[in-house]
Amino acid sequence: MDSLAALREKIPSFPGYREEGDRRLSGELVRSYLGEALADLRDRLEPLPPELETSIDDAIVNVGFVNQQTWHVFEDAARTVTSFDALAAADEDVLRVAGDAAAVDVRSLAAYLDEVAATLDRRDATLRGYAAPASSN
Repeated sequence: MDSLAALREKIPSFPGYREEGDRRLSGELVRSYLGEALADLRDRLEPLPPELETSIDDAIVNVGFVNQQTWHVFEDAARTVTSFDALAAADEDVLRVAGDAAAVDVRSLAAYLDEVAATLDRRDATLRGYAAPASSN
């Protein structure tokens, strides 16, 4: 199964990336999927030590908003892109990490949140990777 099909299996309304509005909605759906997994995880593990509660709350806030700088770079480049396979794979990875939340306990929470952050960083790098390389004149 390709990444887009896997995304649509978990998020049936997932529109894909062809049109600008679809790209924006797809990003929101992926972030929301992860945010819900993090909120469920927080609720399941309560009460948490203060430092872990702060960390998970920060992660939830982080997924609630698109990285505007990265998004603008991507959107400028996306107008001429014919394949969004790399982004679909990155989004599939975000959903995989969201699914991993069910197995996290208090002892593994900090490491899991590090994995969440690293996965989102890789997704941002994928978005930036769609930009055309600068000309070397």
